[in-house]
Amino acid sequence: IAPMALVLISLFFYYFFQIVFKKTCDFEKICTVLFLAYVPSAIFFIGSILYPPLFILGLILTAILVVVGLEENFQLPKKTLINVVSIGVALALAFWLVNQFFSVKHSMGPKSLDQLEDEVEEME
Repeated sequence: IAPMALVLISLFFYYFFQIVFKKTCDFEKICTVLFLAYVPSAIFFIGSILYPPLFILGLILTAILVVVGLEENFQLPKKTLINVVSIGVALALAFWLVNQFFSVKHSMGPKSLDQLEDEVEEME
């Protein structure tokens, strides 16, 4: 899924630069910048299995690297890049928070029937 997401996000930036900035950028270079910016997020994602908020740290580092990489390689205005990347970070964070909420809610689900029967028997 990550390679497909990388290509889709790269396509978004490729056409975004053409429409907003009237500038055609090298698609391979955009993919390279986004891939290299994704590396910290992938590392922190592995650590987030043990401590879930590490995902947020990886997301922030990736966002900073995306803004710096796109700005330096394509000489684009930083303010617009920050706004676009911030929207992406906000969406990713919202999906992560919803996922965390439902995973906690699922783990606190109803007890199995056997456990309930055991508790009833102990009370009698």
